[in-house]
Amino acid sequence: MSCLKPTYSTKSSFDIQVYTNPISNLVVGVKLFSLASSGLVLAAQPFLFSKFTTMASFAPFLISSLSFAFLTPILLHVLTRSCVFRINYNPQTGRFMAYTKTIFLRSKKVEFSLEDVSYSVASLCFANMTVNKKTPLLVLESGFIDLEMKNQLFGYMIRLACIFVPSRASSTTGVSVYVKTKARASGHTLCPFIDVKQVVVHAGKGGDGCIAFDRYFCNPYGGPSGGDGGNGGHVIFQADSGVIDLSDVDSVLRASDGSKGSGGNRHGSNGKNLVVKVPLDTQVHLLASKEDSTVSAHRADTSSLLWTLVAPSETLVAARGGAGGRGNAFFASANKNRSVEALPRIGEAALRFAERGAMGQSRRLLLRLAKFTDVGLVGGPNAGKSTLLRRLTRARPRVAPHPFTTLRPHVGTLEIPHRNNAKGNDDGVKLLIADLPGLIEGAAECNAGLGAQFLSLIEGCRLLVYLVDVGTFFTSGSRAFSLAEATAHFASHLRVLYHELKLFNPRLVDDTGMTSLVVGTKIDLVVPPSSGHETLLKLSICLCDAARQTGLLVPRVLLISARRGDNVEQLVELLGNMQLNDK
Repeated sequence: MSCLKPTYSTKSSFDIQVYTNPISNLVVGVKLFSLASSGLVLAAQPFLFSKFTTMASFAPFLISSLSFAFLTPILLHVLTRSCVFRINYNPQTGRFMAYTKTIFLRSKKVEFSLEDVSYSVASLCFANMTVNKKTPLLVLESGFIDLEMKNQLFGYMIRLACIFVPSRASSTTGVSVYVKTKARASGHTLCPFIDVKQVVVHAGKGGDGCIAFDRYFCNPYGGPSGGDGGNGGHVIFQADSGVIDLSDVDSVLRASDGSKGSGGNRHGSNGKNLVVKVPLDTQVHLLASKEDSTVSAHRADTSSLLWTLVAPSETLVAARGGAGGRGNAFFASANKNRSVEALPRIGEAALRFAERGAMGQSRRLLLRLAKFTDVGLVGGPNAGKSTLLRRLTRARPRVAPHPFTTLRPHVGTLEIPHRNNAKGNDDGVKLLIADLPGLIEGAAECNAGLGAQFLSLIEGCRLLVYLVDVGTFFTSGSRAFSLAEATAHFASHLRVLYHELKLFNPRLVDDTGMTSLVVGTKIDLVVPPSSGHETLLKLSICLCDAARQTGLLVPRVLLISARRGDNVEQLVELLGNMQLNDK
């Protein structure tokens, strides 16, 4: 980065001029014009006073002209008094001298050091920094002659965004600025997957009917003309294939009320329906009383099922709006004639009433997804489920080296292109993969670790992937492990998962119920990628024997490393083929 060579001031051999205001001539010209015009107005006051003193409007003119003469220079000075015209730097003392202009364009020196500079400005003038805690200054970045001084003055402002490194292109300054853009944080999923939610729906209230009578010049008692009120809006649930969970559904849903009727037989407008989009296969349950809210939301047997939204665009009216009240014109009949010319007051009294709008329905509902996702990652605590989901999808669940990091399910979408598709479908395969919290012993019977809630989520998946941590077993014990020891260790983990799933719902582990796959994780802890194939083969055999001893009939056992990416492509291809065969 090349820069201009600094020029030296003639006043002192030690002061280096590092800044010149690029708009100094403009500022000085404006202030000179203001002072000249003010002086001209003041000089003309005696002549104007002698000539126009007898005019009625002379006093306002005199006051306005004097105000212009005095206030204009003062206002311009207040706005531009912080404008810096020149900055010198003394290398021996390390202090800066900034020169501004007074109201009469005389130079004013402000001396400061880098420690005296702050960037919290509270002033009526234009300024971007404050020195000595009280003097605001306006310094333009384009006016610096020495870029090193610019970096020093503005270094506090850009310290977090810039890195100062030695410059090879310029020997004068020795410093160049490289803007370092902040790396995108890995982050976590802001909102976890919501598969169940309790909502309160309030339909709109009907509008009230109107009491009105026609009044014409030819017929002062024309009869009743009150219109009906509008109907209240409904609360409607609509299935949408583009929605994957219930996170966007508010806890309280309220439709708009109907409008009131008015005179002249004008009916009120109906309230607008509130249409709430929900995922496909959403079950709508009715909670009869407030006591139901204390029961686990995943237990659908504690409530009555109203409907299941299966097809796209299928709707369900969850709460109906109240009917609008009828106006007095509706009640006109042969007995209550619309024309009341004979006995006008008696006739009006008989029709001086209308109906109020009915209240809309209010319900407490439970929304629950019957079909959770396509693939569910099942495993014990700290088995690598969240890391695998981060590798396969763009979801960002929290990852930490301790158990029970995931407390809520997280869902990501895996799109498999057609080249991995066995049937050659151009659309490819799109899978929803769920990272489910870890299962521990006693989850089904004692609800250990909120197991009943998590097991109900597994029930909605179509494909289960059992994850077993094989890397931690290899690093915790002896490297020369026996096949029987490894098989027993893996079988104990799979047996806990199998037992809890079977207790909750035998269909989850039945041969004809749900497709399953066993995957060993964290093989990056076992061997480097270029060696150790014999060890991996032994672990694969042990894991396959453990699955067979547990009772899991799986088509294939796969060892992967989600952190390093080993065999992840094979897992994606296997998931796509199993999903197509399942369809």
